[in-house]
Amino acid sequence: MSRIQVRDGFLVLMAALWCADESGVLPIFLLAAAAHECGHLFVIRLSGGTVHALCLTACGGSSDDKKDDKKDDKKTEETDAKKDDKKDEKKDEEPDDGIINFDGKDYNVTYSRHEVGTDYEGNPCLFYYYNYTNNEDKASSVMTAATIKAFQNGVECDSAYVTEENEAITNYMKEIQPGTTLEICQTFKLSDTSEVTIEASDFISLDDKKDTQIIALQ
Repeated sequence: MSRIQVRDGFLVLMAALWCADESGVLPIFLLAAAAHECGHLFVIRLSGGTVHALCLTACGGSSDDKKDDKKDDKKTEETDAKKDDKKDEKKDEEPDDGIINFDGKDYNVTYSRHEVGTDYEGNPCLFYYYNYTNNEDKASSVMTAATIKAFQNGVECDSAYVTEENEAITNYMKEIQPGTTLEICQTFKLSDTSEVTIEASDFISLDDKKDTQIIALQ
């Protein structure tokens, strides 16, 4: 306890009681009042609080108690850390939506649609469409930012070459300004009608961060 405050009203009350006390019970009364206030102080200490001031007034005593700031800060930090951990766990437990929605370095790639067609030799191929968003502060192209691969039966599919005009295919080499989204199409050769696994990752990656999608052809 750092200080004791005595208000004028308390002094006036004590003077009045002293003058009116003909039987000499005032000291006993004051002792009982002091014991009562000490009881409050004892309970505050047991609950982890700290009394910073004791104020004596005409209506009794009052105390200014606050819990230890360091303890409160520590508890708050621990609570916040637990909340963050729960958020991370919840995020990790969220199931994959089954489509490509990959946030790479300063860009995003999101699945748009797909279709099966033929290459310039008439062989079956997959047309895979996705939206590329440039989140960088300068112009960029998906060709130098992301890598989109296709796998069939565990083997990487070769790129397919088509003769038909398709603007989304030519968009693959185009640069776009920051904040712009452009639909891109990549074509892959198909060996059969089994499912195809699409994999999106950074063009240059220092980790194994990627997103996958399975496409059923039948």
